[in-house]
Amino acid sequence: MRPIEWSRSSRAECVVAALLIAAAAWFSVPWLARYVRDAARLASMPYDARRDRVSGGFTASLRKIDRELPVGEPVALVLSGARDIDLMVFANYYLYPRPAHEFFGAGHWRVTPNAPKHILLIDSARTHEVRLAKDFYEARFELARGRWITSERALSPPMQDFIVPLAATLEGSVSYATEAVLSGDATVTFEPSGVTKDVHGAFESTDTIYELFRTTGAGWLHITAPSTVRAGFWLTNRANEKSAPLPLLATLPPLPQRVSGGDSLWLLNAGDGEAHVIVDGTARTIAPHALDRIAATGAHEISGTGRVLAFTSSKDAQGQTHFGWPEGVR
Repeated sequence: MRPIEWSRSSRAECVVAALLIAAAAWFSVPWLARYVRDAARLASMPYDARRDRVSGGFTASLRKIDRELPVGEPVALVLSGARDIDLMVFANYYLYPRPAHEFFGAGHWRVTPNAPKHILLIDSARTHEVRLAKDFYEARFELARGRWITSERALSPPMQDFIVPLAATLEGSVSYATEAVLSGDATVTFEPSGVTKDVHGAFESTDTIYELFRTTGAGWLHITAPSTVRAGFWLTNRANEKSAPLPLLATLPPLPQRVSGGDSLWLLNAGDGEAHVIVDGTARTIAPHALDRIAATGAHEISGTGRVLAFTSSKDAQGQTHFGWPEGVR
């Protein structure tokens, strides 16, 4: 029998193969050892404790919610996206025999007749724990938290006392929210209700009105700061993923003001007293700190006295909001 003859290239290939096997062992042995240690620890735990350890709190949060809710009442499993379908299936299994119905997003739940009133949020991008929302707006806020519609968030020059003429958290045929960035400490007042909230340090929000005030509706913001801050505010249509920048006004343009046409004409009174204005020849009184909305037609002229800002808004077929501002406002 003839001995095997090794060529130089064959020896090199064997050396490379040996090195690759050694490298694989070097990286995989610690990994396998860790899994063996974990398996040994899990073996000594009760069954529920093992499930909780492996699921990252998923099963423990479901058991807690199941204990808190009335026996047998159905729940809505509201997902943040398709990536959580597997968790939805497991949640349905672990909650059995409690009836569970699946929904893709808070908007799907809102438009579904007779949807279960108890909303369970599943959003693995943020946490593996299932959370119980108190109502639709909390569910909408939690699922949208940190998911920006505005891609280019340019900030203003340094400012210390300014107005954001429109801010909203609304749900109807469209889903409106106000995205915001503030670079430092400030006091934010939501008008005309007058509720106030202090923010400290850098503040960023994808639903400013709900996050700060736990309320809904439309109004305007007055922001003051102990020192100058930079800021940016945007009105977003979350249903269509559209964003429109909002101006930040340290002063208001004087009356008379002229604005282009739109779907709605807005009249903001930033003063502490009533404002008396003439809108296209018709007298109108605006209450202190109010934001009045009336149907718009063509261009409008507003005259009179008071700290008043007039502007128009409209929405196109793609869901994009367009504003008409008086001269001097950008």
